[in-house]
Amino acid sequence: MKKRSVFLPTAIIFLVISVILVTHLTISYLMDYERADNIITIGKVDLELSEGNFPESSIISPGGTLPKAPMITNNGINDEYVFLTVAVPKKKVTLLYESDTTIGETNHKEGEKINNTAELVEIFKIIANGKNKADITGNNPPAVVFGYNKGDSTPPTPVEGWVYLGNTEGTEGENKYTFYSFGYNKKLIAGDDNKKSTITLFDEIRLKSFIDEELSTYYKNADSKGANVDIIVTAYGIQADDLGITGLPSDDSNSIISDENVGKIFTIVKNKQ
Repeated sequence: MKKRSVFLPTAIIFLVISVILVTHLTISYLMDYERADNIITIGKVDLELSEGNFPESSIISPGGTLPKAPMITNNGINDEYVFLTVAVPKKKVTLLYESDTTIGETNHKEGEKINNTAELVEIFKIIANGKNKADITGNNPPAVVFGYNKGDSTPPTPVEGWVYLGNTEGTEGENKYTFYSFGYNKKLIAGDDNKKSTITLFDEIRLKSFIDEELSTYYKNADSKGANVDIIVTAYGIQADDLGITGLPSDDSNSIISDENVGKIFTIVKNKQ
């Protein structure tokens, strides 16, 4: 940086000094002070997963049904988008025909073997009882394996509910599962009792019909009382604002979002895990 000297005429210097001296001797300063305390609250995402009347310890036989109705409530201070992943256990068993085993099936009686040999299949059927339910089919022959209470963003009468986001095969510990993922098509509004909870994803589970003795063969902890199996339900939540996705409703809106945007938000959730 270049330094530059500034020269003032002597008369001006004297005048300035004189003014300063006089001012200092005759004026008292009036002062004021104010501080702004800007309180910034860091948000909190908090959710509760409930399953209706599902008993803590359940005993079920092939063909039997139990209530299990997972839903999510927003207990945080931020609005949230929420998701559920359901892990349905798979075992090598010989499935038997039931009254609703297949779609349009008329050639087999209830209780007949679907296949002559045991195969690795999901052993539970998931059942939804809502007005706008949908079914996911699978196994061979085509069978309803997962029913859910479906949302629909189609105008002019969109429906609040769950969007199916696909499934993957995987393991949890030593056990094999099919993992089904779903997202809710409305954000849950914090502090609003009418808008902070989802509807149920599904409502009950049924153990499929198969040869009873086969199941215990594949569980180390099986005993004379039977074998223990798990249907694992996992809930996820993410704040509803600042997601960087076009087309999401404003902060004060609780409108239904498109299936595409539900999928985009779920991608963010998966990337953050």
